[in-house]
Amino acid sequence: MRPKRRLRPMSMIIRPRGTEWELNLDACRHALVRLQVDGEVKSMGQLAAKAGCSRSTASRFLAGRSPSLTTVLAILDVLNLKFDEVARPLNESA
Repeated sequence: MRPKRRLRPMSMIIRPRGTEWELNLDACRHALVRLQVDGEVKSMGQLAAKAGCSRSTASRFLAGRSPSLTTVLAILDVLNLKFDEVARPLNESA
């Protein structure tokens, strides 16, 4: 019997300044693949270096473990994504 494959989360919840947002991780992963195909980023380490964080932080981000808002924004910038393109408020009054 094969062990069950652990699925990567499609989104994660981030809580900057107490406000909850759902971040679309699939869109982030797709953006990373586009950058790799275009030759702009060759590895997770290179993504991290451009974002100013460690390779493990960038990897944890794409695996669904939320870093600081500053790191999220830096990684999104490297991925050529805007926060509003990949995040939605969980409380509609936000």
